[in-house]
Amino acid sequence: TAVLTRTVAVLEKKAPVVTIGEIPSEVYAGFAVDVSASAQTADGKTLGVTVTVVDENGTSYPVTDGKFIPDKAGVYTVSFTAEDGGLVGYASCRVTAVADTEAPALSVDFEDMTAEKGSEVGLPAGTAQDNADPEVTVTVSVTFGTENVALSGNTFTADREGTYTVTWTARDSAGNTSAVTAYVTVQPAAASAGGNTVWIAVGCAAGAVVL
Repeated sequence: TAVLTRTVAVLEKKAPVVTIGEIPSEVYAGFAVDVSASAQTADGKTLGVTVTVVDENGTSYPVTDGKFIPDKAGVYTVSFTAEDGGLVGYASCRVTAVADTEAPALSVDFEDMTAEKGSEVGLPAGTAQDNADPEVTVTVSVTFGTENVALSGNTFTADREGTYTVTWTARDSAGNTSAVTAYVTVQPAAASAGGNTVWIAVGCAAGAVVL
């Protein structure tokens, strides 16, 4: 009698492994947070990852292109899942969002100056850096007393004698602002050299006097 013996190896299928990126534990409210992740099976097959975000009250937040925006201060739980044939890989982390209360650092290369009446005064654009916002808006305005002065580009016409106030303002997405102020003092235009020639008669001779 012949006996046939077979050995059957049963391989344990493992759940996919989810790898999350470098997600900061503390972020600023109102700014996008990258929560992208990847997943692979034991044999190296790449899987898609489903990412969900909820706040402390259980409110869900949409994830678009691997990012979500915490709209207020608080703790957010981020969950990552990947499925392969009924086996689920899982990972999670918590992100704490804090309010941004720091104003941008504004720099302007301009000092108080004196100009002649009627001259054109050019103003530089200010630059600003912020702790949270990568794109800070910087605006410039000019006033004469309580009146706003029109700008053409970053240039204005000093058509009145007195003091013009120039203000640069930087504002970030959280509404924090900083400002730099400078003054332009306008004086009467200098008299032109040479003036006008007036002829006068002296006795029987004529002479010229330059005014």
